[in-house]
Amino acid sequence: MITLGSRLKFSRKQRAMTQKDLSEKSGVSQQLISRVESEKIDNTTEIFSLAEALCVSAKWLSKGEGEMTEEAEASKSSDSLTHEAQELAKAFQKLPPKQKTLIQQTIKAFIDSNKTD
Repeated sequence: MITLGSRLKFSRKQRAMTQKDLSEKSGVSQQLISRVESEKIDNTTEIFSLAEALCVSAKWLSKGEGEMTEEAEASKSSDSLTHEAQELAKAFQKLPPKQKTLIQQTIKAFIDSNKTD
């Protein structure tokens, strides 16, 4: 996708959003979104708001450089976690300290009990 307008429209449609939906989620006027998508303008100061609302990289949206999403960029790394592991890590981070400790102890006990000698 060569233009900002084509990337914006593509990412909006990927999320099954209308221009109105994107406007409401991003705080950017529907008229501006329409003008960008129809390529009447090829730049906007609202890139970060649009990118955040669409869950895409602002660099990709504005310039077409890098990966479309931050997740895609992270998955290129050989030490990146699977999506399932990332979701577990996010859930774990939200737990209170006592629950984190209990889970860590439970996992350690499980690993220790399943070691093969």
